[in-house]
Amino acid sequence: MACIQLAPQYILLGLAEALVTPSCSVISFHLTPSHIRGISLHFLTLSYGGGCFLGALIIQLLYLLSGGNWYPNTLHEGNLEHFFFFLAMLMTINTLVFCWISYRYLDLSVVQSRGVGSSLLAEKLLQYKTCLRFYDTMERSSTTASVETVL
Repeated sequence: MACIQLAPQYILLGLAEALVTPSCSVISFHLTPSHIRGISLHFLTLSYGGGCFLGALIIQLLYLLSGGNWYPNTLHEGNLEHFFFFLAMLMTINTLVFCWISYRYLDLSVVQSRGVGSSLLAEKLLQYKTCLRFYDTMERSSTTASVETVL
């Protein structure tokens, strides 16, 4: 298999990464409370690093489990298409989980502005306000006594 055959896949992967990274940053910045925006961006960066380590672990495991047949040392000796089909399967599972989570997502600030009032929603809004008050207190004070009064 010539390396030029892999170029379109890597070009599409680079394009996808270039489009996804800024949008994830914008989403994690705008949908978090202002007091914890920095923390959410740090967790986003941490997840990127964890993804790199997980990718390296997947490659090592597939290399060991397939005996080097799926991901060979030299490209023309192995069945690299099995590896790419496995990655496509993982991406499909990732997309389905993302769709499921995004379907269940509830932006509390939008629901609150609509004025929808149900007991479960009111409880969630109360928890949301308590969390904001907790982070607000943490930002202004460094003593543990003020944290205990909030809790």
